[in-house]
Amino acid sequence: MITTSNSKVSVSDIIRYEEGDMTVREMVYFFSLLIQSGMLPWMQGSYGRMAMQLFEYELLDASGQVNQDILEEFISRF
Repeated sequence: MITTSNSKVSVSDIIRYEEGDMTVREMVYFFSLLIQSGMLPWMQGSYGRMAMQLFEYELLDASGQVNQDILEEFISRF
């Protein structure tokens, strides 16, 4: 699961994301934390593109809040 320390993104979470070792739920919460911590603009471009996809699917809003209902529906399809 996503590990945080005072709402900071951990290096181990970044590595897990980069290696594809996160569940969909973990990835959504990881991006939520990236947005809420203000780190997203400082990450490489692929992170911004993934965040845009999460916005388009309405899994996250611009403030980083997770839409639980849509997330559960999205996960149930896989």
